Amino acid sequence: TEPLLEGTLGEPHLEQVQRRREWPTAVVQRLQALAQRRIVAANLKAEGGPRLPAPMRLGLKIPGVPRLVARAIAYGARHERVRFTEPRTIKV
Repeated sequence: TEPLLEGTLGEPHLEQVQRRREWPTAVVQRLQALAQRRIVAANLKAEGGPRLPAPMRLGLKIPGVPRLVARAIAYGARHERVRFTEPRTIKV
């Protein structure tokens, strides 16, 4: 956050952020593609309406698991946070 706060943010900083975010983004995209192929596409072809795979149905009945799944989807493979030690104004 320091280069951003100091107004010295440059291309090397942005490249560093991109390198750090590439792997988590690829993980989320692969999981989305897998879900599309295995769950959504299969349910569109299925007779009798949509149905989750048995392990997913079982897992969602365990207390706390739905919340963990939701957090994993929301935050992805690497949760990022910006922390400020004191209130500051960003220089533009």
